Amino acid sequence: MMSFVDKIRNNEYFKNLNISDDVLFDALTKTVSRRCLLSYISYLIKQKTPFSLAVIDIDNFKQFNDNYGHMIGDEILISVTSIMNSVLDENTIVGRYGGDEFIIVSTSSIEYQDRWNCLKSLFVNIRKPITLGQSTFFITCSCGQSAYPVDDTTYDGLFLKADRTLYRAKNKGRNCFVIFDKVKHANLTIQTDEQVSVKMLQINKIFKGKQELYSEIYESFIKISNMLNIDGIALFSKDNKQIIYSDIFSDKLTKVPEDIYESDEDIIVVNERGKTDKTKTLFRYLQENEIKSCVIFRLNNREKILGDIIFYNSHYRLWQETELALITYTSIYISQLLYYNK
Repeated sequence: MMSFVDKIRNNEYFKNLNISDDVLFDALTKTVSRRCLLSYISYLIKQKTPFSLAVIDIDNFKQFNDNYGHMIGDEILISVTSIMNSVLDENTIVGRYGGDEFIIVSTSSIEYQDRWNCLKSLFVNIRKPITLGQSTFFITCSCGQSAYPVDDTTYDGLFLKADRTLYRAKNKGRNCFVIFDKVKHANLTIQTDEQVSVKMLQINKIFKGKQELYSEIYESFIKISNMLNIDGIALFSKDNKQIIYSDIFSDKLTKVPEDIYESDEDIIVVNERGKTDKTKTLFRYLQENEIKSCVIFRLNNREKILGDIIFYNSHYRLWQETELALITYTSIYISQLLYYNK
């Protein structure tokens, strides 16, 4: 496997740059320096070479630095970029934009499915646990991507679209990537809520490994129900274990049907303005359980379905973006715990 340094030195553009290594490379990660990366992007645009531009950063990286020190933070950066190097091909250049944020520029393909497959493979590998010293870390990232010339023909325009979809990924709960789409994201606005991050950290603190996993999950359900002011939360896992926290549904809520998902989406949102008849099976399930609004999240990891979580109410409500961010983050976090707790 070629190192980042070798990939960069084999690239025709960087071969012709008469600059020293300390200018070309980021000292810590050995990815391309910000200055040289921006120069490369300008070159591709001048040559009218199609490419994709992804902005990616490590979720809650500041917490790693604050809790474990900057040496561990540096090791995490090195580990994540090493994974990038092992997954991304020779036509893809990674540059450190600043701190824990990186830009990935690829001339391999701008076809949507090719880009989706590449990012999916990258995220599957990043989600593997990383052991540093005596500690094991579950690292996740968020990413937004745009492409030249289909999305924009300037660097500023491409970066803005990638950066906006990055924050869309964060609002969805982090630990995911979003590829810019002109139809879906033409009027995308960035919604930020500092309290969401605080709530995510409060959920994280519950999972200390001091109790049995399902006991910690139950405790998190109590916390989230209070945060969101909802009637209850239930988890139905594929190994037939279930956890239900609710004051009014605890004796009657039934398992989520397997055939309610109509697409590759892992989340179904049913609210006051949403249609509850997405499928007849879903409509019947909601009626039988007296549920008027809910969010159903399919738990999976590495293509394996682990179960479902349903956040539900007996009355109508409109789920807010910040609420969905917390729900998505918690669901993905629990799916990771279930997968690695086998």
